[in-house]
Amino acid sequence: MKIVCIGDSITAGERNVNDATDLGNGYVKNLSIKLKLLLDGSEVNVVNKGINGTTISDLLDRVQTDVVAEAPDVVVLEGGINDVRNAVAAEEDFDVASFRNQYTALVATIKATGAKLIIIEPFVLTCIAGKLKYRRYLNRAMEVIEDVGYNDAVAVVHLDEMFNGVCAGDPSEAKQWAEDGIHPTHRASRHIANILISKIQNKLIAYP
Repeated sequence: MKIVCIGDSITAGERNVNDATDLGNGYVKNLSIKLKLLLDGSEVNVVNKGINGTTISDLLDRVQTDVVAEAPDVVVLEGGINDVRNAVAAEEDFDVASFRNQYTALVATIKATGAKLIIIEPFVLTCIAGKLKYRRYLNRAMEVIEDVGYNDAVAVVHLDEMFNGVCAGDPSEAKQWAEDGIHPTHRASRHIANILISKIQNKLIAYP
């Protein structure tokens, strides 16, 4: 089973982009370790294609080399938070139409490979100082992701709902999961990997 994980810094997990075998220190590395233990010697190849600062447009530009050329069995797609962050930084409205067109093309290209698609939703912990202004932009991005991606994905990881629910508006608790409200801590990365393992086990691995 070959699993390609594509996305931004949340997927990259501080990996060395010049080393194709480096899985970083985030959820991708945890996923690889746990999945190989689960399958007990079966051949599993997890590839990390995350790059810091990536937008959905960037993913679309790289999808041929990062996904199609890899001929994966499973693709884990994570992205969208940088589109939101760029809109916030520029103090301009979120371009929903452009985001929808790009996300639609990205999902269609991935699905055309025949790979199973798992979507990791973007998230922001709005109880962290300075992050509340992200909410309305993120909600618009999430509407597109739900509308475009859900019918084509075999599974979805609802990070925004999950992490905000766990934190319950408590900034000190939120920092246990994402110190800056956006990037998962090691604890959160392990949790994401566990959820992915569960999704893969339930949807993709056939047991006798």
